Amino acid sequence: MTPDSFSDGNKWYQTEHAVAHGIRLAKQGADLLDLGGESTRPGSVLISSTEEIRRIEPVIKELIEKTKLPLSVDTRKAEVAEHVLDLGVNMINDISGFLGDPEMAD
Repeated sequence: MTPDSFSDGNKWYQTEHAVAHGIRLAKQGADLLDLGGESTRPGSVLISSTEEIRRIEPVIKELIEKTKLPLSVDTRKAEVAEHVLDLGVNMINDISGFLGDPEMAD
């Protein structure tokens, strides 16, 4: 859910589009949904934890309510990881490989 995503061309930046896509993937047989709120494309601008959470929280809440699929979140920030785990996300994918935030491994 980023305005500058290299993987989806900004198709799922709006909450309602991201949720609808997640529901569609669930109906098509997806085993899990992987979400992210910060672009990792070369040259992308880092965003704050607050902004990353703002982008993904509403999508997470709706997908938890509307699907039974496990949710994974791509992030490099421990604050974001902790927040989304508290929301009910099942997995965290540290996109920095534990090199971005020294608190992430905890």
